[in-house]
Amino acid sequence: MALSPPRSAVRVIVGCSVILVAAGLPHAVQSQSEMHRVQTNPERRPQLITEATYAVRVTGRSDGITSFGGPARANATASIGFVTAIAGRFGIGVVGTAGLDSEFFLSVGPRLRWDATPIVSVDVTPQYLVGKSGPGPSRLALDVAVMHRDRIGASLRVGTFRHVINANGPGEFEYGEIDRTAIFAGLRLGRKPGRFAILADAVALVGVIGLYVVACNAGSGCD
Repeated sequence: MALSPPRSAVRVIVGCSVILVAAGLPHAVQSQSEMHRVQTNPERRPQLITEATYAVRVTGRSDGITSFGGPARANATASIGFVTAIAGRFGIGVVGTAGLDSEFFLSVGPRLRWDATPIVSVDVTPQYLVGKSGPGPSRLALDVAVMHRDRIGASLRVGTFRHVINANGPGEFEYGEIDRTAIFAGLRLGRKPGRFAILADAVALVGVIGLYVVACNAGSGCD
């Protein structure tokens, strides 16, 4: 059973998209000759993608049902890949993503790009999870982002999560499973800001793991 996204979440994403596209329109006429040179350039070099995304869940929790599992309140992802212009304002590439929401996961998928204006692009990335640390997230997800100069933008990620519910209420031990759609909306950083953010995330993760190991060794051990 899938839940439809709340109107407030849709309005936020649409609003961010309109603002970013509108910000690029004044530059469109001034940069047409430059864009034409890029589009007619026979040498189409792949462009490196380095992105960090930080998002919060806007829908997807099984409210009113005693459960565990399902999506977390927030997630963070790091993506590396490339995209190449193929025709006009369109490009295609591939992206690998490592992230954390309810579980650690690793996904790959094609990157489809449309340059709406010389400084605003729309990225669509279907994702297939090739690895995950638990049963929570489903294998398929869809990521959509609107980026300004490929450095900062708004991101929307949609996927389903497995919820384990208590079918008979508190005190009972019969459980069932349901799938619910979850939507995460947030901030995306690309290029140099994205690289710095990915590096900061890696350092923070290593620090947390190190503190956990130290705490386990100093205490009675961790299961």
